[in-house]
Amino acid sequence: MTAERITGVAIMDGKGRLWALPAPHRHHHIFALAAFIGDSAEGPMRGQGFTTSEGRFLERADALAVAKAAGQTRPDEQLGAMLYSEDLW
Repeated sequence: MTAERITGVAIMDGKGRLWALPAPHRHHHIFALAAFIGDSAEGPMRGQGFTTSEGRFLERADALAVAKAAGQTRPDEQLGAMLYSEDLW
């Protein structure tokens, strides 16, 4: 069995809707997609996160732990307390 991995970016908007795109997209691509279809993915900053290979949505701090455990981050990289797509791809 393989370890859970980060597979894409996601935003839980202010209406509780989950917007997600696969790697190597970034969060700004979700905002652009929402605007393109005449909607908004705006919500709280803590609503920005990632999807996993297990189909879960994780906020940035929890996603960092999963990415580290899966070896998706470079060991020499100085990471803060939260994961950003730039840390992965």
